[in-house]
Amino acid sequence: MNPSTPAFSGNTEHLSVLLRAVEQCDISIWNNWRTTNPAIRPALTGVTLEGAVLFDANLAESNIGNANLRNCQMMGANLRGAILAGTDLDGANLFGANCQGANFCNSSLRGVTLRCSMQGCILEGANLERADMIGTDFTGARLAGASFRNAEAFGARFRNAILTGADLSGINLGTADLFKAECNEAVFSDASLLGATFSEASLRHASFCRADLSNSYFNSATLIAADLSGAKLAFANLMEADLRDAIFRGTNLQGAVLMNAKLTGADLRNVNMSLSNLTMADLAEANLTNANLTGALMVGTDLRRATLRGCLIFGISPWEVLAEDADQQDLVVTKLNHPQITVDDIEMAQFIYLLLNNAKVRRAVDTITSKIVLILGRFSPERKSVLDAVRDQLRACNYVPVLFDFNRPESLDEVETVTLLARMARFIIADLTEPHCVPDELRSIVPDVEVPVLPIIEGDTPYGTFGTLRKYPWVLDIHRYRGIEDLLASFDESVVVPAENMAREIGSRKALRNN
Repeated sequence: MNPSTPAFSGNTEHLSVLLRAVEQCDISIWNNWRTTNPAIRPALTGVTLEGAVLFDANLAESNIGNANLRNCQMMGANLRGAILAGTDLDGANLFGANCQGANFCNSSLRGVTLRCSMQGCILEGANLERADMIGTDFTGARLAGASFRNAEAFGARFRNAILTGADLSGINLGTADLFKAECNEAVFSDASLLGATFSEASLRHASFCRADLSNSYFNSATLIAADLSGAKLAFANLMEADLRDAIFRGTNLQGAVLMNAKLTGADLRNVNMSLSNLTMADLAEANLTNANLTGALMVGTDLRRATLRGCLIFGISPWEVLAEDADQQDLVVTKLNHPQITVDDIEMAQFIYLLLNNAKVRRAVDTITSKIVLILGRFSPERKSVLDAVRDQLRACNYVPVLFDFNRPESLDEVETVTLLARMARFIIADLTEPHCVPDELRSIVPDVEVPVLPIIEGDTPYGTFGTLRKYPWVLDIHRYRGIEDLLASFDESVVVPAENMAREIGSRKALRNN
């Protein structure tokens, strides 16, 4: 137990009291001396106390820098504010010790047992490889450049701690709390981080290669340019996380929550993102080549200029996706291990799959392309009977009548809507009896939409400018009628037959143009 004379540079009187307590196995000798001399800050720099028993020793604010405390038993010791910079604590046991504010800068704590309070301590450049830190509280600690390789830190707390450049490879940080921790350029490769919390943490350029982060929390964390290659992030919470330019090659993000996350320019090649929630996520310019997006939820997702080649997209839910200038090729819409069907548009994929696998959808498409008849007019209460008669007659002829009533102020939205409906229709019936907005709508539709338009009128004279539309061959002769009975009596011969003949003629012309 004698001090190593060349290394010891502390106060010999202080050391003699401590040695006496250690040799007599009575730490109260030391603690009573501290109580009697409260103003003294023990100077024990360079002391050698390897293997000493220092249970409950009061070493608060002591200077024990560059000392040899290997394998010391320091359970319950008070090291609050102590200086242990450069000290060798390999194998020491500090279970239950109070190390708040202590300075362990560049110390060696390999295999040490902490399980104590390390709040606000300084461990910059310290070596804690294989340390037992289960439940240890490092809140506010300064741990930049420290090594925690293969340490056991299940349930530890690192809230607001500084871990910049720290090496945590292979560490077990299961359920650990790193809320608002600064971990820029830290290394968590091969670490176990199941259920760990990194909410609002700063992790720029951090490395999580092959780490297990399943069920972890990264909401609102900053992971710009972080490397998560091969990591497990199944069912992790990354809501509103900043993952710009992050690397996810081969990462498992199954079921992960990425709502409002920033993934601009991220490398997501070969990533499993099945069942993930990408609502409002920003994936602009991201590379998702060969990613598995099976069952992913994409509501308002930004995919502009993203690369989406060879992705698995069975069961995907894309709604209001932004995909301008996205590179979309060979998107697989079928299940794994099924014959592949590919498309080149993520928004079209859902429809194509339903078309192939849902008879009701196929019938609906058939209805849209061959059964819909658009009825244009102003159907005031006085003319409701005419509307009902036209509808019933179309239904009897196996058509699906779609009414667009112009009994509202005209707007751009109405023009766009009626034009879309016109493109879907087999033919259009336009009632010119009380034209109101019908003339303007026909002027918008007829020049651009090649679909039969059959005008009907109760009376003799249409509105004055109607004649300008007659130059388009798909605008048919006006059918004039005298009341509902007259209209119904001649409906098939004067309305349906000429409209169908023109529809077939238009179809033939389109087929010739396509060939």
